[in-house]
Amino acid sequence: MATLMEDRIDDRDWSRATTDASDSSRGIGSMQSLRALPLPVRWTVVGATAGVLFGCVLGLVVGLVVHWQTAWFAVFELGVPASILGGLLGLTCGAIAWAIQQAVRKGRHA
Repeated sequence: MATLMEDRIDDRDWSRATTDASDSSRGIGSMQSLRALPLPVRWTVVGATAGVLFGCVLGLVVGLVVHWQTAWFAVFELGVPASILGGLLGLTCGAIAWAIQQAVRKGRHA
């Protein structure tokens, strides 16, 4: 039984195998998927991501300084509000950028 399985594995042509991680033209984590989003949503995603990263690092540092045994809770305590604030800030900036983009396009075609 084991030799039959080993034969099947050895028969595959591994030179043609590709993984989704090596193909950066599509997927959830790629820039192409962000470019497909509308401008305010794209800025919201970027702002929320930056906010949560900053908040989690800051929460970890504050938590380790204050009380090391509850530092993991400080990560959430500061990371979640920072992601919400970053998302709202990103949405606001994205909406302003979208409005400017629309005004420039209308001015160009007027």
